[in-house]
Amino acid sequence: MSKKVTSLFMLMCILLITLTASVAWAASKGSVTIVMTTFGKEGRWWPQGILAEKFIIGAMSDPLVTQYSPFSRVKPAVASSWKISEDGLSIDFTIREDVYFHDGTKLTPEDVSYTIAPEWIDQFDGFSRIKGGNVKSTEIKGNHFIVHLGKPVPQILNNYMVRIGIRPKAYIEKVGVKGYNKKPIGAGPFKFVKHVKGEYVKMEAVEDHYRKVPDIKELTWRLVPEPATHIALLRTGEADISYGANVRELNKYNFRTKNFGAPLQGGLFFGRLSNKEPSKSRFEDIRVRRAMLYAIDKEKLSKLGYYGAARPAAATFMISSLIPGYNDAYKPFPYDPEKAKALLAEAGYPDGFTSNFYFSTTDKQMALLVGSDLEKVGIKTNLKAYENTTLTKMRYGRKWTDDSMFYGAIWAAGIGALFYFDQNAMLNAYSSQETHDLHNEGGAIIDIGKQIKWIHDVLSPKMYDLQPVLPLIERSEGTLGLGPRIKSWEKTDNHTFGLEFITLKD
Repeated sequence: MSKKVTSLFMLMCILLITLTASVAWAASKGSVTIVMTTFGKEGRWWPQGILAEKFIIGAMSDPLVTQYSPFSRVKPAVASSWKISEDGLSIDFTIREDVYFHDGTKLTPEDVSYTIAPEWIDQFDGFSRIKGGNVKSTEIKGNHFIVHLGKPVPQILNNYMVRIGIRPKAYIEKVGVKGYNKKPIGAGPFKFVKHVKGEYVKMEAVEDHYRKVPDIKELTWRLVPEPATHIALLRTGEADISYGANVRELNKYNFRTKNFGAPLQGGLFFGRLSNKEPSKSRFEDIRVRRAMLYAIDKEKLSKLGYYGAARPAAATFMISSLIPGYNDAYKPFPYDPEKAKALLAEAGYPDGFTSNFYFSTTDKQMALLVGSDLEKVGIKTNLKAYENTTLTKMRYGRKWTDDSMFYGAIWAAGIGALFYFDQNAMLNAYSSQETHDLHNEGGAIIDIGKQIKWIHDVLSPKMYDLQPVLPLIERSEGTLGLGPRIKSWEKTDNHTFGLEFITLKD
C-alpha cells in the first residue's frame, strides 16, 4: 500500500472516530435526549424535592392528581376521584385499582398513606402549608385514602398533591432511603434504568402505563451546565429538548419552543412596603405606583426582555390571564409617559426622584429596560445586581431600611398565591391590614367554584385598586427548546415536563 493511500486510510479512520464520538449522544429512533443545566438535588429522589430534580421525579412517579398547562382544573391520576370536606380539614381520595409500580407490584392506599405520612412530609423541600404537623393523620378505608389536616389549605390539590409522587412502601422499607435513591421505583410513565452522577439519568417507557403510554421509548436526561452548549447540541441532533437554553438563542436558530409550568408574573416590589412594619416610603402613594405602570413599556419588555416568551401582565397582581377566575376587565396599563409625569407631579414629584433598584443577575436585561423607561419620566435608578439566592435572603425577615424597589417573579395563581399577603410570613410582597384580610378571606374558601368566583369578583378589582405590586409581564415557569425530531407536544404538566405527551417524527 502506497504512503498516499495509507495516509488517506488513516485520515478516514480519524474522521470516522471523530464522527462516532460526536454522535455518541445522538438519539436513535424512539429515543429522546433532554439536556438540563442542573439536576437540582441530584440523586435525592426521595424524600420529595422542589428543585430541578422534580422533573426527573415526575417522569418516574405519578401523584394522586395532576394539573396541565396552561393552568387547568385538577385531573385524576393515581386517585380517580376525591372529596373535600366542607371545613377543608379532610380529603377522601379514591385510589385506582389498575396502577402498578415499575417492579410489578400493585399501588395501594397503604403506599399513598406511607408517602404522605407526616414524618416524611416534614423532610420534604418546600410544602410549607402541610408541614409542621398540619397533616394530622391519614386513614385507609378499602380503596380510599383519607388525609386529615389541622388547618385547611384551600389549594392543597394544585399546590401540593400534584407534586407528591407516590412511592412504594414495601420497596423503601426493604432497601432503605439510600437504596431507593440508587434505584428508584415509581408508577410514572417512565422507569429508571441508570444514573451516572454529574452526567446522565437513563429511563425507559412503561409500555402499559395506566394513564398514558409514551411515544418515547428511551429517555436520557443529560447534565449540561452551560446554556450555550445546549444550542450546539440541538443543532447537531445530540439533544432533542433543552431546559436552560437562552430563548433569544433559540429564536436566532429558529428552534421551536414550548412553555411549561405554573403561570408567573414579573414585576416591581417595594422594600419598605413589604416590611412587617411598613415605614415611610415615597412608593406608598398609589399615584407614584400607577405612574410607574404608565411609564414602563410592557410590550417592549415582553419582546426584548423575554424574547417573545412573555406578554404584558394583567393589571392585577398574582392573577395571571392563564388561570380560572381571571377578570379581563383589568387589562395591562397602556404605555403613557405623559400620564406618568402628570401623576408624579400630582404626587409631589414634578422632577422625579432617585431610588435603589435591586435585581437578580439573571434579570439584568429586564432591569436595564425598566430603569431606562423610568428615567424617561424622571425616576432615576441606582442598579444593584445580586445573585438570586442572595437577593432572596435579603428579602427574608422583611427588614428593608432604604426606600428601594426590586424586580422579581412571583407565582400568579390567585388564591394559591395569597401567602404573599401573610403579615406573619418570612417572605412577603406587601404589608397592610387590607391585604392581610384578603389573605384570610380567600384562604377560608374551600370550594373550587367559589374560589374562582372570588378571584373574579373580589380579588381582581381589589388588586387593580390597590396595585400593591406592579405586575409588568406574565409568562409560564419555563421555556423548553425543541429539536427537529419532536413532532408535537400535546400538553405539559404544571410541575413536570409531561414528556409522555410528546409525539416523535417517524
